[in-house]
Amino acid sequence: MRKTLRGIRSDLRSLRKDVDSYRKEVGGYRKDVGGYKKDVDSYRKEVGGYREEVGGYRKEVGGYREEVDRYKEETKRQLKETNRHFDVVAENIQQDVAGANKDEISLIKQKQDILEERVARIEQKVGV
Repeated sequence: MRKTLRGIRSDLRSLRKDVDSYRKEVGGYRKDVGGYKKDVDSYRKEVGGYREEVGGYRKEVGGYREEVDRYKEETKRQLKETNRHFDVVAENIQQDVAGANKDEISLIKQKQDILEERVARIEQKVGV
């Protein structure tokens, strides 16, 4: 029985050494976990900074959208003004052409009248 007790004591000592060894090992893991927690906290802060940065970019992009919308409106306004100006110029050209035609017709009529008068005078002189 004494041998059995000695064997049990020996086993208990061996178990104690194993438990102590495991405790040391677990203590190392605890330090690692603590380091990981610090890393996670650091990453959280970093991600939070990125979130703020992204929010700033969103505002900036929103500003660009407003600017693009203003440019679109200005372009539409200029297009309307250009079309209106084109219409005015086209109408002026049409009126100028119509006036030129009237002037040309008037000149032709005047020349015709002069020629008819000359023919009439010649006919009177000739006696026709």
